[in-house]
Formats: sequence, structure tokens, C-alpha cells
Amino acid sequence: MTALLDEHEHLEVEPTLRELHIPSSIYYRWRRAAKEPYERIGRDTESTGQIQRIHTESGGASTRP
Repeated sequence: MTALLDEHEHLEVEPTLRELHIPSSIYYRWRRAAKEPYERIGRDTESTGQIQRIHTESGGASTRP
């Protein structure tokens, strides 16, 4: 569904969904799901880099007893 609307920019989302009997909530969930994994991977990569930097700067110290 998202590919159809992406490839045919002249189609409006809401009227197309109504014609195909697809709830708009489903369409927007598909949209969100398509981009969220990439955003999460980016955040995780950034966080991992920060953790590694802090660990290195601390001399590799651990807070565990």
C-alpha cells in the first residue's frame, strides 16, 4: 500500500484508502513501522558509541563490586 502511494504522488492518501477499504490507521501504522526500525538502529548505534567512549575515558572502570 505504501509503495502504491509513493509511486503515484498524484493519489491522495485518504481518498485512496477509502476506495480500497483500508483504515487510515493501518496505513499510518505501516508507514511508521517502515521507518522506526532504522531510527531505532541509529539511536542504538549512537548510544553504544557514547557508552564505549565513556567507558574508555574512565579507564575501563566498572561500577560492579
